[in-house]
Amino acid sequence: MDDPEIPAEVQLVVGEAVSEHEVRKAKWRQDKRKRDRKFREEREAQGKLFEEPVRPRQARFCHLLSLGLPTAQAYIEAGYCSKEGKVPEMKEAQISGAKLLAQPKVKQYYAKLRETAFLANILSLAEKRSFLADLVRTPIGEVDVGNKLAQAVRYRDGEMVELKMPDKISALKLDAQLAGELVEKPQQINVGFQLINQRLETLDLPKSPD
Repeated sequence: MDDPEIPAEVQLVVGEAVSEHEVRKAKWRQDKRKRDRKFREEREAQGKLFEEPVRPRQARFCHLLSLGLPTAQAYIEAGYCSKEGKVPEMKEAQISGAKLLAQPKVKQYYAKLRETAFLANILSLAEKRSFLADLVRTPIGEVDVGNKLAQAVRYRDGEMVELKMPDKISALKLDAQLAGELVEKPQQINVGFQLINQRLETLDLPKSPD
């Protein structure tokens, strides 16, 4: 500013104010560019995270968790071994499973899995235990062909001669496993989860090398 009608002192103050404003505006623009760049980098990183496939055992681990298995059990059932190549003890499997689930891509895969329609078509842990409770408490005399507890029916000459229910002792054992009430050797576990394994075989799991 250079106007002879305005005192020099005023021009100096106004000039300093304008300069300070320009400096602040330049700094704001610089900070905005930094914020925009950081946002783009985070968004790209997030996109890469979802694009990065999990390994087959990691995917199996997530599916087993979603089916209601405890972390340690899911870790063992997914096929993970200890450093010595042996089936890990439950405490070791619990720690290792928690670390595995904490990995960003595994955590994201599990979170996405829980949001898919796949989970809408399977029983929750509460539903499984409710079914087992009904199985144990219901006398076989109250079960007919249309009952959900009827496992197999045999006919002869058009008449029903036999109706079977699932084994109540096995149901008690499976419910105790789901509740975490049984401490079994890892080699003995797998009896009650054949259906889970069959379900997993039908899934299109990632094909990346393990």
